[in-house]
Amino acid sequence: MTNKKIIWQTEKAGFEEAVEYLKGRALGAIQSMRTPWKSFNSATVDGLEWSSMTVIAGRPASGKTAILQHLIRDAMEINSTQRMRVLNFQLEMPKRSLAIREFSAAADLSYKQLCSAGGYNLSATELEKIAKYAELRIRSEEHTSELQSRLHLVCRLLLEK
Repeated sequence: MTNKKIIWQTEKAGFEEAVEYLKGRALGAIQSMRTPWKSFNSATVDGLEWSSMTVIAGRPASGKTAILQHLIRDAMEINSTQRMRVLNFQLEMPKRSLAIREFSAAADLSYKQLCSAGGYNLSATELEKIAKYAELRIRSEEHTSELQSRLHLVCRLLLEK
């Protein structure tokens, strides 16, 4: 990955990233960050997804900070082979996650199944179907690429001022 500053990401880039992500999940090269809670890992995609935002909410003094500290401390040990940083702050879902949700509807598979989690392993046929769907969606987006290029230029000029 380069140090190139990206202002926003096109839907095409999100679909392409999502397909590569799902391939990595299917091959076992990409895994979730496991938590110390087996039932939590089982209910999610085998833990917390990288590049996702996890919100811990509750009333005052209900143990939010204790849960967070426990998660951070144990996650570092449980996932010792992973290079990670703990702080990840986002205000919206990444394009990849939006694309995977769309793949879920198109392929009639759950998000968890698409991520090859919970004992399910995405087959080569399913991956091919998803890649073809992404390609169709990418092609349908390409007619707007000129407008997007202009918007990107305007955003970049505004941010440089």
